[in-house]
Amino acid sequence: IAGKLTIKNKSDGTEHLFNLRGVGGSPLALEHIKLNCKCREDFKYTVTVPNFAPHKLTYKVVTDIPYLDGVTAVTVLKGHHTDYNFTLSPWQQGVTKGVLAFVVEDAEKSRILSRDDSDSDKEDGSVESTTPAYLKPQKSLDNMQSYRVWYSLEIEAEPSDPMSIIEIECPVQQSAYHEIPVCNPSGEIINFDIKVKGNALEGDSQLLLHPNIPATYRLQYSPCVVGNSTGSVFFYSQQTGEFWYKLVLICTPPPPTHMPIMDCQIGRWCRQLIPMINPTDDPM
Repeated sequence: IAGKLTIKNKSDGTEHLFNLRGVGGSPLALEHIKLNCKCREDFKYTVTVPNFAPHKLTYKVVTDIPYLDGVTAVTVLKGHHTDYNFTLSPWQQGVTKGVLAFVVEDAEKSRILSRDDSDSDKEDGSVESTTPAYLKPQKSLDNMQSYRVWYSLEIEAEPSDPMSIIEIECPVQQSAYHEIPVCNPSGEIINFDIKVKGNALEGDSQLLLHPNIPATYRLQYSPCVVGNSTGSVFFYSQQTGEFWYKLVLICTPPPPTHMPIMDCQIGRWCRQLIPMINPTDDPM
């Protein structure tokens, strides 16, 4: 962008002329927003969409967060601002970083159309599209050479409430098994990714379920230290999202082992072997 700046001295009539040149960069985010929500639950939030242009603008809504839901377009009168409501429905725990942008891809066309609709500018407020749809990331912000305002989002999704609490009790240096029933009510095959958290717990990392066929997930608990602890088992698939079970792990002292009576004459000796078992996969 080029321009000129002229400073004139009215006393002696002298003028100073400055040639100006500016480079317009990409707009910065209006705000960096941090949100906390739970998986498998809807979380609603509202941001403000301003219009700094001298005419009415119709924004297209673009985001790269796959579980953000809201209207696909919003219209803001000149010099006004409006609220944009959206819903977050995360499928899996974790932190997601992305953007929520409001873009006018053809600012010149929007300016011409706003002239034709100048009568509607007499109203206070703004108009929103009433057609809800999932906001899928179809274009990158870096490729949009157009008028836009945007927010930077950081979303931390916490685990939902557990499906149930499972208690597993086992004597130390032994193994206990528990089977968790899992069903597939859909009409397609589902492959679950499974994460097992907790000491002395083992289980498969994946589970394949066919439609309408009940199945079980087998969990092994092999404690080496007496005491109580907790654990968890998380199931995730794109079709169902994430769900999990909380585990209460109880390790009891080992039962006594009764050895055969040792009989030996005075002045002589005898021997008896004590069997030792290693329940782990590592040498001890």
